[in-house]
Amino acid sequence: MYVQERLTEALPGMKLIVPDDAGLAVLKGAVLVGHFPEKVTSRVMTHTYGIDIYRKFDPKTHGNKRKVKVKSEWMLDNCFQIFVRANDEISLDHKLSYAIMPLDSITTVPVYRSLYENPEYTTDPGCELLGTLKIRNSDKVSLSEQNVVVIFMFGQTELFIKVRHEPSGVEEILSLDCLQ
Repeated sequence: MYVQERLTEALPGMKLIVPDDAGLAVLKGAVLVGHFPEKVTSRVMTHTYGIDIYRKFDPKTHGNKRKVKVKSEWMLDNCFQIFVRANDEISLDHKLSYAIMPLDSITTVPVYRSLYENPEYTTDPGCELLGTLKIRNSDKVSLSEQNVVVIFMFGQTELFIKVRHEPSGVEEILSLDCLQ
């Protein structure tokens, strides 16, 4: 009753609807979504999703803690490349992509999520490794002439992460249940 009174005071002019049996209302909603999934067109993300990448090291803004040498260039390790943030509303057919330059014969793409909207590093508190995709790069073409594209695709209750090697077109896919 207290919560209802506070909401009514905070939202004057709005009609507050309180179901008699809140548990039954949730169950009915779940049944409706199960029978008519097309009615749900978007969802609000509970986590921030992204991948672990290297970023260029800038001595003016970065400390030496994460500084690593990669192919004769100083980089930052364990950077969280955000694809979608917690609390973002995402349509169910939404796709986001990010290109990576291969560094070795196999490109490894660790996929992370965080409880926070703006994680900087995959080692930050609240970050969790969900899975890792690996894709073999061509030994017939120089690595500098190859690309690996990471694509995040949002479904009903799933998140699909596709890694595509270009120019070969070879793909690997990871499927994650977002209800967990």
